[in-house]
Amino acid sequence: MPYILNLNIADLNLSLQFRNVDEDTAANYADKLANGIELPDVIVAFDRETNTYYLVDGFHRLEAHKRNGATMITAIVSDKSQHEALWDSLGANSQHGKPLSTIERQNIIRVALVAFPDASSHRIAKHVGVSLMTVHRIKCDARTWRIGI
Repeated sequence: MPYILNLNIADLNLSLQFRNVDEDTAANYADKLANGIELPDVIVAFDRETNTYYLVDGFHRLEAHKRNGATMITAIVSDKSQHEALWDSLGANSQHGKPLSTIERQNIIRVALVAFPDASSHRIAKHVGVSLMTVHRIKCDARTWRIGI
């Protein structure tokens, strides 16, 4: 069951970020915060085994808070392993936020194919928010990455 925590920004593990922060988006969010407009809480997974807080969703919102001098951020936290957090992060921008570029979507699909080899192409496509054809195309191109899929 998710719960709300105020977390020290420095305690967040940012390793599940699969894109660069877009300057315009971060600046826009920072302006909103400075003008008293609240943004949705970031999403964090807490891995109890490693005592690690993984930021899953909200990298642009986090950057906006940091730009405004915040050291703490309110987060919706769920207890999950790093592997489960990775799955959540891969689908984080499929329904909201700054849309992923074509290259970002392709990279996310590649990560999903490697990290979740038992996931069907259909499941990955639905989770990432792309067509089944896109996943199949990237899966067929896998031989050029020199990895086993």
